[in-house]
Amino acid sequence: MKESNYVITKKDLNQSVWRSILLQGTFNYERYQGSGWCAMMAPYLEKIYGDDKEELREALKDNSGFFNCQLIMTMFLQGLLLSLYEKKQSRDLINNLRVSLFGPLAGIGDSLFWFTLMPIMAGVCSSMANEGSLVGPAIYFIVYIAVFLSKYFFVHAGYKMGATSISKLGEKTKDLSTAASILGCTVIGGLIATLITFNIKTTISITDAASVSIQEAFFDQIIPGFLPVLITVLMYYLIKKKVSPTVLIVGILVVCLALSLVGIV
Repeated sequence: MKESNYVITKKDLNQSVWRSILLQGTFNYERYQGSGWCAMMAPYLEKIYGDDKEELREALKDNSGFFNCQLIMTMFLQGLLLSLYEKKQSRDLINNLRVSLFGPLAGIGDSLFWFTLMPIMAGVCSSMANEGSLVGPAIYFIVYIAVFLSKYFFVHAGYKMGATSISKLGEKTKDLSTAASILGCTVIGGLIATLITFNIKTTISITDAASVSIQEAFFDQIIPGFLPVLITVLMYYLIKKKVSPTVLIVGILVVCLALSLVGIV
């Protein structure tokens, strides 16, 4: 393993911006952007770990899991984590930070860029275009390019922040890892409620004029979102039993279509 703590260069960080274009090239419902994220990290992890193939293998395995972040803020997270890998911080700390931060960073990036800046610019520029001005489309194109180029700023900012924070935290990295782990579990729990929906349409007739919804009167009264959590736990159990994710995806589609045809969901 290389002894130097500084193997990632400015050129590496700049190149990562262009590698990020392919982040969603292998988007899938098992890992979302996970494969693209791993491809982004791979060449720099190889540089950090050098000939230590075992550590490199584990790092690549860690980074190939579920990942879903806004495209611009992904660069900040990449710079941050590369600095931690470079300092040989514990894999638990790095994994916990990745899982706990990609969700909040996605929210920040979406709010700033896709829900605020770009819609405002689209409204202004489309109005100019409707009046026959070519300046409007030109301005929108320039702003879009500027947003893309901001990736350079964010990857360098994340890298510098990671190097600085670790040197200041010192012995508190264990506490940070625990806090990040708790936040990561919270983020994943929020994703379950956001990404998974399952509602029972079946009702029970009490009288000719009245009926009770099983979903509202029973499941929602126990815990809102109870069925999505139950399904997630079942999928996790089956994956632990070495059932292929592809088999699970196909199985869910078949079961849901069948239940939908008979009017249960």
